[in-house]
Amino acid sequence: QGVPSADPDPAPPAAGPGAQTSESEAAEEDTGGETTPDGPSGSGSSAEGDDGTSDAPEAPDWLRCEGSLDPNNSDYWTQSLVKFRSEEALTGLEVELRLAEGEGLAYLDSWTTDDNLFTEAVYTSEDGYAVLRWTLKDGAVVPAGNEYTLAGQFDPNGGPRSADGDGFTVTATGEDGETGVLEGGF
Repeated sequence: QGVPSADPDPAPPAAGPGAQTSESEAAEEDTGGETTPDGPSGSGSSAEGDDGTSDAPEAPDWLRCEGSLDPNNSDYWTQSLVKFRSEEALTGLEVELRLAEGEGLAYLDSWTTDDNLFTEAVYTSEDGYAVLRWTLKDGAVVPAGNEYTLAGQFDPNGGPRSADGDGFTVTATGEDGETGVLEGGF
């Protein structure tokens, strides 16, 4: 695993678009796609169907996520970050970072703020996206209350790249077995 070559803690961006789901809350009342005041900050709003109603239940209130671009991105280096925080200990976790490949995007490296918890990122190219996936190491438990950052570094092929179409998905399982899924953009 590489060492980040820029500040791994840039200022968080404004909230981006996204969808939030929680398997155990599937039977709860639909909110019509609105985010509630106690909903996740910086993680977007519920996905809306064509008729303006939410097609996904709200995310659990114990999980927060956001995606951001490193402010030091250049024509030759770009870094995308996914930050998450859980107010419950996690026994299962998958973090997926998706970047629209475009012309010549090349994977360079990845890193996390805690290599004792997370596996090395697995890089794949899927349907026009560069995809990085991290999971928890066998037997690892993410303690409640800490923020973690997972990042992918890429060469944008000699030009600035837009984050349009980039996104992330965080799937987390608490010790009580409740699974929450948060999706968002940059």
